[in-house]
Amino acid sequence: MDEIDFEFLGSDKRAVQTNFYVPGRGGREMVHELPFDSSDGFHHYAVAWGAEAIEWRVDGEVVRREERRDEGEPWPDKPMFLYASLWDASGVDEGRWTGTYHGRDAPYVCSYRDVRVPVALSVAEEFKKRRMKNAKMMQMPPVPPAALLLSRSWMPELMKIRSWSCFVGDPGSPCCKRRQMEPMNQGEGDTSYARNSGIQNAQQNRMKPMIEAAIIDLCTSTSTLFPRNMVIADLGCSSGSNALVLVSTAIEAIHSYCIQLERQPPEVCVFLNDLPNNDFNMVIKSLVTLRKINEPIVVASVTPGSFYERLFTSGSLHLVCSSSSLHWLSKAPEVLTRNHIPAYNIDEHARREMLPMIHEAYAQQFKNDFTHFLKLRAKEFLSGGRMVISITGRHSHGIDSKLFHIWEIVVQILSVMALEGVIDKAKYDSFYMPMYGPSNEELREIIQEEGSFSIKEMVVRGLTSDADSALFTPNRYICEVRAVFEPLIVKHFGEVMEEFMRTAERLWSLDGILRDQLARLAWLSVSLTKA
Repeated sequence: MDEIDFEFLGSDKRAVQTNFYVPGRGGREMVHELPFDSSDGFHHYAVAWGAEAIEWRVDGEVVRREERRDEGEPWPDKPMFLYASLWDASGVDEGRWTGTYHGRDAPYVCSYRDVRVPVALSVAEEFKKRRMKNAKMMQMPPVPPAALLLSRSWMPELMKIRSWSCFVGDPGSPCCKRRQMEPMNQGEGDTSYARNSGIQNAQQNRMKPMIEAAIIDLCTSTSTLFPRNMVIADLGCSSGSNALVLVSTAIEAIHSYCIQLERQPPEVCVFLNDLPNNDFNMVIKSLVTLRKINEPIVVASVTPGSFYERLFTSGSLHLVCSSSSLHWLSKAPEVLTRNHIPAYNIDEHARREMLPMIHEAYAQQFKNDFTHFLKLRAKEFLSGGRMVISITGRHSHGIDSKLFHIWEIVVQILSVMALEGVIDKAKYDSFYMPMYGPSNEELREIIQEEGSFSIKEMVVRGLTSDADSALFTPNRYICEVRAVFEPLIVKHFGEVMEEFMRTAERLWSLDGILRDQLARLAWLSVSLTKA
């Protein structure tokens, strides 16, 4: 029998023990201190079980991770059942777990809620296929791919366990199926992204010093060989005037540096990338301005495709820039979509209760996606290549119960519309924004853990700092929000944007509401060097 456990010890309510058995043999116990009394309230406990690793998580924090070192190492790989119990363990190890059982304050109660076991993906899925095959041969019903055994020690207190979640599959594996995202509002009309992207342009301008420094490093990285050509890419270029800002900054930096050194500038190849349904007609028209540049010689083209896939040949890139793009995920977290768990519950109490689980799901999706992104780019870079990126994120690594996701500004408006009956609640509950704004600590940890790039510089700025205040007035900001999110909202809810605009104007007209929400967000800019 295989088994993976969380065990709460009655002798110490501020501790939890983790363990796993293969096959039926334990001896892998570890006790972890908790920053709370586990009997005082609900908390979120999760196990992520895969073919290569197991993680035990408490309120979204990993308290233990075990990795399989080789194929011969004993490892839980058999179908398991979810099992929770309250039992007298006073006879175990002379009462070390629980102390002496006396029974005077019986009955003892253990409460669980929001218990979820998502559909199996990895180990159990393989066993399901195998048993299905065997069942056909033996004419026996197949065993369902259950995921986990949760064991619970006796405790003479009322215990409450909140949101037990089991993520079956490799916790560290990249996403498999990539979701095709909706483009921004296209064209050059009043509601287009081209005419309503001032905030993104302001952040691009903040990135100029990092890009200029990266160009100087690239031009001086070899002591005797000045580069004869350079390949530069903008990932997530979108459309409109912003599409050329980053690459134009790099080209101008090359030109200025070469004039200063009295050197012939390298020839430059520019790639502008975005999803295939981006408004590339407008992008291609704007490329004419680059072709008019005499020095350096610039050859430019578009590269449709997701930056969560390979885009360029191996060892070809010198510089990659990306602004306001990498907070878009490849897809919303499957643990939520597959189990129909609302990402932003209308009921405030339920929303607060589920907050750690929702945050963990989005954080894990971002980690998987961004790690995958780094691995792909590492193959495409020359040694010593540079990457300058900017992501919308958060100031704090912790969970803010009022606002912890960059998309909450949008779904708060939709939640009001659902409460007022303007949109269907079932449709609202099934709406998932595929975005995540990390903290600088999260971003740094992912980059360092992946290992292909070293951090040259990281800067955190408030979303509204050093920017034109006119960009963040309610009337102006709602136009910018509409330009980005309208295609996504209309695809899911239908033609509701006019009501969306009216609801937003009504909410944001209250003094300070929008300002307080935006103050929790930040721009994270980071300059990386390929190791």
